[in-house]
Amino acid sequence: MRNKGFTLIELLVVIAIIALLMSILMPALARVRQQANTIVCQATLGQWGLAVSMYTDDHDGKFWKVENLSGVNYNHWWNFMFPYIKSEEAFLCTEATKTDAEGAQQPCVASEIKVAELGRNIKSSYAMSQYVYHPGDDAPPERMEKFWCTSNVRGGDNIPIVMGSARMTTLSPFYSATTADEPPEYEGDVMLGDGAVGEVKRVCVNRHRGYVNMTFMDFSTRKVGLKELWTLKWHRTLDYTAFDPPVWPNWMRQFSDVK
Repeated sequence: MRNKGFTLIELLVVIAIIALLMSILMPALARVRQQANTIVCQATLGQWGLAVSMYTDDHDGKFWKVENLSGVNYNHWWNFMFPYIKSEEAFLCTEATKTDAEGAQQPCVASEIKVAELGRNIKSSYAMSQYVYHPGDDAPPERMEKFWCTSNVRGGDNIPIVMGSARMTTLSPFYSATTADEPPEYEGDVMLGDGAVGEVKRVCVNRHRGYVNMTFMDFSTRKVGLKELWTLKWHRTLDYTAFDPPVWPNWMRQFSDVK
């Protein structure tokens, strides 16, 4: 009489079928997870749009003025904004919740920032464009003319405010009037010696399958193609016709071109 248990061959067949199904399902599950993280990240940046809107409503449509307070932590944008956001989770993209010290790798690295109201550091994987607020009364005219200073401007849906970024928590893309910011040579090429040159690299982080999430001056939030970063109105005097078109490195050529 035959035993009711599985034979070795039958067991191996079942294992093989399970392995095959897993190999088919895992990429699909990974894509679903990535899509979910993108949606959560966009929702988080939506909170930032609301918070910035509340701040400017409370200050006659104006952003804060940065004084010449070298080394004073409360002079950073997150300290102006924290009373309106009050959530440590709101500082983190779902794809970048750890620092490099915790084992994170680019493009999914968070930085540490000191929040004056808390009196301690928290992690952040978002950055704010430096051009949205007032650079201070001692700023030279050629610098001052770049800054928006107020949210009451035209074309706000193309002016970045808060966005996913690596390593840098304040950004000055296209700072030079004669030299264009170059695309990263490789994925994860975000660190530069000069913090005022080439900072689009710090935003060109492939966290959402060829996109990065951003909040704009009209307080809307959307995902932005990595190539599209070279079309945004980062500051008032930015003129892309003064630069040669970017030469996309191999790792970026797979992404959709800007229409």
